[in-house]
Amino acid sequence: MLNPDRKTAPSDTPVRLTRDAVCQRTAPPRVDLARMLRAHGYRQPDRTHKKVMAEAKRARANTETYAEPQSFFRIVEIESLSGGKLVLKDGPTLTCAAFDRYLNGCTEVCIFVTTLGDRLDDEIKACMEEADFQPLESLFLGTFGWLMIEAVTRELMRDLKRDMAAHGQSLTLRMGPGYSYRQPGTPERAVWDLTEQAALLSVFDGVDLPIKLTPGFSMQPTMTRSGLAGLRHNRTDRHASPVSQV
Repeated sequence: MLNPDRKTAPSDTPVRLTRDAVCQRTAPPRVDLARMLRAHGYRQPDRTHKKVMAEAKRARANTETYAEPQSFFRIVEIESLSGGKLVLKDGPTLTCAAFDRYLNGCTEVCIFVTTLGDRLDDEIKACMEEADFQPLESLFLGTFGWLMIEAVTRELMRDLKRDMAAHGQSLTLRMGPGYSYRQPGTPERAVWDLTEQAALLSVFDGVDLPIKLTPGFSMQPTMTRSGLAGLRHNRTDRHASPVSQV
């Protein structure tokens, strides 16, 4: 796992919250302006109207100002995996038919939450208030936010892959509640039900997560991601003892 004691810049120094839960705060990553514009149909930035371009640049600057990226993760041992049921040691049982395929041979999972915090949500809402009605900036802030939280999540996965490799382990595809996954031999996709969000986050009991679940099991702040990735011992590791599927 990421080493909380390694020497890094203060902005991204991992902080151990409990015996095995870690928090990492990072500076907001720079999001490509052209990518955000393409998401809204502006495929040629050099031909984009000056007013739209100015709004996009302002929205990116404000996103970087208001976003406060944080990543939380915990490594949990797998007790058993069979028939789409993932039983975590001293933890919840999670269910998705795709687990058998994507977590096959894993001994542990890394459960994570990444968020940009409340301030960006508040700014997006403020842009839609009558006194300061700026719908275009609100739209662009939201898009920059989603692109940024994806970048923060990718950075966390890259860090974890690097540190796991140093311990003879590899990281699988990340998975998250509310998403669907390909299944071999069938056009049907396996859905990891969004209602399992609460069970997934329960592994952080005792940790002051800045996250709340709505009655519909979506997360607040809006710019938040959660999920898990499996850990496998590399085949050259003779001490590996992967969980077998029944």
